[in-house]
Amino acid sequence: MFKKIFNVLLGVLIGAGFLIITFKDKSLIEIYENIKEADIFWVIANGVCLFLTFFLRSYRWKILLENAGAKVNTVNVLHSAIVGYVVNSFTPKLGEIARCMGLKGSDNVKTSLSLGTVVTERIYDILVLGIGIAFFFIVELDKLIALFLKIFQDNAIFNTPYSIITFFVITIVVFVILFFVIKKIKLFEKVKAFIYEVIDTVKKSFRIKKIRTFIAITILIWIVLAIMNYCCLKALPSTDSFSLYFAFIILFIAGIGWALPSPGGIGTTHFFILQIFIAFNLNESSGLAFAVLSNGLTLVFTWIIGVLALFFSIGRKGLYVRKKRQNITN
Repeated sequence: MFKKIFNVLLGVLIGAGFLIITFKDKSLIEIYENIKEADIFWVIANGVCLFLTFFLRSYRWKILLENAGAKVNTVNVLHSAIVGYVVNSFTPKLGEIARCMGLKGSDNVKTSLSLGTVVTERIYDILVLGIGIAFFFIVELDKLIALFLKIFQDNAIFNTPYSIITFFVITIVVFVILFFVIKKIKLFEKVKAFIYEVIDTVKKSFRIKKIRTFIAITILIWIVLAIMNYCCLKALPSTDSFSLYFAFIILFIAGIGWALPSPGGIGTTHFFILQIFIAFNLNESSGLAFAVLSNGLTLVFTWIIGVLALFFSIGRKGLYVRKKRQNITN
């Protein structure tokens, strides 16, 4: 429990720190005026694409679950995945646990098994992210090298060796304390067994039976994510002339921000998107307006989809209960 609270607070602090750095000395009124002119058609298109990514991710997850030996219902997998994304929008990465717990309740899938498949998902996504970052670093080498040099030079938070050392020391101390606490209360064997089960599931997941389908869906997910960025670019008058290629650059470089432990990527994605606009000599206010719009729409549409999924789940359970009663009556 303490570790979860610590992770949440750390994520909030990281997000807040990046927000302060990003929006310092920026005109919030100019950003607001830019967002106010957003085209509603492209805004809705962004939401449709987000739901499509949820569906594709849940279908990919189902492939991994079935590959690991689990028997799951497609609707339940989609619902559990959506719950996970909603939780992730509030807390850093706890949504992965939430969706595994949801699937445990609906389809009685062992948490260690489902968590192993989630880890596999992340491994493949990190692989794609790494390939994308490497590709754009090669293609846009001069701009992106200058970008990262500027980040490290202008922001002391990234240029202080003592802060990095302190972070690692604190991390090691926390893990050592947790290790002895777990061992003392005789939960070590259970935790170790759980970890081994997760690792075993990850190993099995690399031998995917439907590997071609899995790879195709993974590629499609990242394409749709880029189209989401493109929809936000088209929605704003100041960025509507930007290309799909630029949307891909934002996806992979700003993806570093999503990988950091900040709730919903708040602060971290804004920071990296701003740096991309600076690297390409584009208007900073337009970059921040895009960052606020794209991040904000992802959060809002995630909550909306989450609420709709909740009502759908309640209605589905109610229908099941009514049918059961009718069968008993008949």
